[in-house]
Amino acid sequence: MIQSRLSRLDGDNVSVWQVQEAKQKFSQVLRKADDEPQWITRQGQRVGVLLSARDYEALAGPRVGLIEYLVAGPRGDDLLIERDQSTMRPVAWS
Repeated sequence: MIQSRLSRLDGDNVSVWQVQEAKQKFSQVLRKADDEPQWITRQGQRVGVLLSARDYEALAGPRVGLIEYLVAGPRGDDLLIERDQSTMRPVAWS
């Protein structure tokens, strides 16, 4: 569902607001963002896009804390670390 709405970002019927207009009609822009992303432009260049919270969360994925992230990572059981067994270089102690 999110992909179908976001796939229209570059279509012909996307809503585009100039920064000044978006500021003046912010409530309206926010309501429209519930249905589809709203582009914000400055001097004709796209500078931002307003998404609904639902769309943002779908794109960002679930929030994971640091501990959960580290625990879910690779364990390293199969990691082979080999130490260089050659003698150390001579050091002049002066």
